[in-house]
Amino acid sequence: MAYAIEKSSKQLADFFLVISILLFAGIGFVTYYSASNATQIFPNGNIFADGVSRQITCEFIGIFLFFLTSRFNWEILRRSWMPVVILLFIVLLGFLPKIPVIGNTINGASRWATIGFRFQPSEFLKILLPFYFAHLADKKQERINNFFDGLLPLGALIVVVLFCLAFVQSDLSTAVLIGVNLFLMYIFAGGKRSYIISAGIALVIIGILFIINDAERVERVKIFLDSSKDTQDSGYQINQAQQAVRTGSFWGTGLGQRIEEGAVPESRSDFIFSYYAKRCGFVGVFFFFVLFGIFAFRAYVNALRAGETFRRLFGIGITTMIVTQVIMSVAVTAGALPVTGITLPFFSAGGTSLIVTFAEAGILVNISRIPHKNGFPDHGGIGLNFSVREGGWS
Repeated sequence: MAYAIEKSSKQLADFFLVISILLFAGIGFVTYYSASNATQIFPNGNIFADGVSRQITCEFIGIFLFFLTSRFNWEILRRSWMPVVILLFIVLLGFLPKIPVIGNTINGASRWATIGFRFQPSEFLKILLPFYFAHLADKKQERINNFFDGLLPLGALIVVVLFCLAFVQSDLSTAVLIGVNLFLMYIFAGGKRSYIISAGIALVIIGILFIINDAERVERVKIFLDSSKDTQDSGYQINQAQQAVRTGSFWGTGLGQRIEEGAVPESRSDFIFSYYAKRCGFVGVFFFFVLFGIFAFRAYVNALRAGETFRRLFGIGITTMIVTQVIMSVAVTAGALPVTGITLPFFSAGGTSLIVTFAEAGILVNISRIPHKNGFPDHGGIGLNFSVREGGWS
């Protein structure tokens, strides 16, 4: 008999992975809260106004989903017609923001929907697409290099998703994030080298076409190539963000200290890493990357050691989604990428993104607990009901 929530066993979750996730979540919220206070956007002194209370609510929802997904039996969703239902749900999420009454358009982008509360449907694709892609790749293991039965359906899935995100929702950054993720999953699935090269070239061409088709995207690329050209207008945000990083010095100026409004633009969202670097300095940035490295290393190791193809690819997909998102967000701050609007996991404002990130983290903990090829993973153990026993918590 299958259970949706897996029963407790002797298998312990990866201690270092769990600790890195908890530290990231804690530091991320403290940074967000500090940025909300420092920008002096609360005229009545109510620090729990203007989205902060919503962020706190989403933190609790996210923590609940973290525990749920860390114990969820994903095989339940792979049986009978469930994958077909998920495919239809993926398509629905792609077009939901365009449905009258439900959909919301903000700053020319149709990325939000309101059903009692406002949320961003594309965020859920960060879990559903790796799940569905891993399911398909697992089912087609022996035919993965067959053009019509392997590459074509997987490639069609990527193209449809990119079209929905880039054209329907005007969300190229998420389209690039998901496209790169699924491409890497195809490589790990054992894709044929010629197909991999062809698919990579096709993705680059599609990305270029998406950019030149939109005047705003072209302008962002121009700013990226020469951000010093107009420091008071189009290049203002990136220049201020980079200046904030430079002024952080070695120790930083301290979280929670008030600064002049506008000193770090979008300090709670797009450029929250700039705010963090200014407040925590080189020491804080170094700690961030060490923590990020531990998280990425342990997550990839656990995924690669997973015995089943589905769980291995699912783990690689979820890990790559988070890792790529962090790299893209930080790269924008460093001026290595055009401004994308990609959130920094656990740090940036955005309730839907926060909830999904917690759920993704729970999935990685789930995968770290399952039986591996060579027995159990060689890490210290930690579980999620925290009853003490020899060898760790379970």
